[in-house]
Amino acid sequence: MTLKQQNKLVNIKMKRMNKIKSLYIHIPFCDSICDYCDFTKLLYNDRFAKEYLENLKRELKEYSPFFVETIYIGGGTPTSLPYDYLAMLLNEISFYASNVKEYTIEANPENLTTEKLSLLKKFGVNRLSIGVQTTDDKISKFINRNHTFSQVREAIKKAREIGFENINVDLIIGLPNVTKAMFINDLENVVSLGVDHISCYSLTVHPNTVFFNKKIDEPNPEFARELYDYAHEYLASKGYIHYEVSNWAKNGKFSQHNL
Repeated sequence: MTLKQQNKLVNIKMKRMNKIKSLYIHIPFCDSICDYCDFTKLLYNDRFAKEYLENLKRELKEYSPFFVETIYIGGGTPTSLPYDYLAMLLNEISFYASNVKEYTIEANPENLTTEKLSLLKKFGVNRLSIGVQTTDDKISKFINRNHTFSQVREAIKKAREIGFENINVDLIIGLPNVTKAMFINDLENVVSLGVDHISCYSLTVHPNTVFFNKKIDEPNPEFARELYDYAHEYLASKGYIHYEVSNWAKNGKFSQHNL
């Protein structure tokens, strides 16, 4: 390849980079695997995590420099990374985070420690998305999640104390054995936490998940719609704006990365 051809490729690459507005980074590790989950993930393994972060570091260097408006670290469970590895990850991303409008990380309540929250705050993360799915401890255990609603409350309390002003929680519509009364209780519990953003996703049973292997059915469409409509009306009455199919937020707290 001639020097002229190389320069042409570099210019094309730079033009593409200049169009990029958002950065998504996937951390595929979890402390446990939820029975419904179909995302790319595996149980936490220290050797795999170290190799993954080293490869991520190399890949980020190939793309730089470019500037983004939003960063989203998803998973898996990014906060399943030990403190040192999480610090390594955030440090590698710090170049891109200097002027972002929104910097989100997904987390589970049981591994959102005070130390990790302080670390996230230090590196400029300004939005948390916490996997809750249900506030019923028995249902949570049934779907193989490792937290209680008490831990959810404590995690959000700690996050507020450290200064996080934009917090989302996820709920699932149509989990097995969840009645309408139980789902209403979920919504009321979540609203009582004073969170800024609520995502409600309808259960989908994907091939090769535990739910699929156990032959657990998706919710009846009419019942799922009944719950969804209730969520729409109830959350609107509490000041949450239904700005996307599965997302409600207080005014000014819409997810910029989603948009």
